[in-house]
Amino acid sequence: MSEPKRYDMMWDKNEDDYIFVSPSEQPRGRWVKWEDYAILKAFSDEAQAHIDKEERKSRERLDMEQEENTRIKAEVERLDTLCKQLMTQHSDISCENIMLRKNGDAMTEVLLKYIEPTDGYLTYLDCRANWTAAKEGKPNA
Repeated sequence: MSEPKRYDMMWDKNEDDYIFVSPSEQPRGRWVKWEDYAILKAFSDEAQAHIDKEERKSRERLDMEQEENTRIKAEVERLDTLCKQLMTQHSDISCENIMLRKNGDAMTEVLLKYIEPTDGYLTYLDCRANWTAAKEGKPNA
């Protein structure tokens, strides 16, 4: 629709000095013809319906995103708790690993005193090699 013609009411006098009010076309007038008003009203109603529809969609999208955000926060909290538990377990395992290595090293040194090369069993060097391989995670030779 093209821009509707706007009108304002103007006071005027005729040749007999009668005063009357008549509509005068004005670019910023406060009045429009009824036909133009009906078209503008229909356009306005249609635009408002579209805005309402988009607002509903936006609210639904916002609700879904808030639910997703809540779910993600719960998942982050769960993973954070799990991470803390795993860090504690890792720390415990690291301490046990250190203690076992120290004890294995000490045991290897003690064996040096008691293993005789002529016993037919493992020699000290064999024990030391096996222990070193075990510490490195290699299979026994």
